[in-house]
Formats: sequence, C-alpha cells, structure tokens
Amino acid sequence: MAVKTQAQIGLEENVVRDSELEEALNERYELKEGVTLYREADKKAKKMLEGANLTYPCRIGRFIISERVMPERSVSFEAAASKSISIKLAGE
Repeated sequence: MAVKTQAQIGLEENVVRDSELEEALNERYELKEGVTLYREADKKAKKMLEGANLTYPCRIGRFIISERVMPERSVSFEAAASKSISIKLAGE
C-alpha cells in the first residue's frame, strides 16, 4: 500500500476543512496553466512584432495591431498599507 505524503506547514498546522473553498483553490490551480501559456504566447507574439519592422496601425489576419509610445516621466505617489495572500500548491 502506497503512503500519500503531504507537506506540513509546522508542528501545529491549522487545517481548514471547507469543500467549497478547496474547490475554488483547485479551480484556480487548474486555470493557472492557461494563464502561463497565454503569457508565453503573448510575449512571443510581441517579440515577433517588434522584429517585423511594421508601420502601425496595421492588420494581420483578424487582428489590428497598434503601438502606443509613452514618453519618460517622473512618478511620485504614496502607497497605503496592504497585505497579500500567497497561494501555492503543497509540495511546490
């Protein structure tokens, strides 16, 4: 019989049993791969566009490609206190 191991947070880890929340986390994890693939495809397409010496705007198939140039500027702002929640798959 194989023993299933799970990463342990600490000696007294807080285990929450909430099937609805766990389902939402599982859905998020499954969709994460799609976002990664999109970002990789986006980066590849934009790199190809940069090297194509195009005049903007232009049409490529069903896509309209445009370029927006933003001049250098100085930015100054205050940030309010905040917190961030990190979600990782156990064992990663």
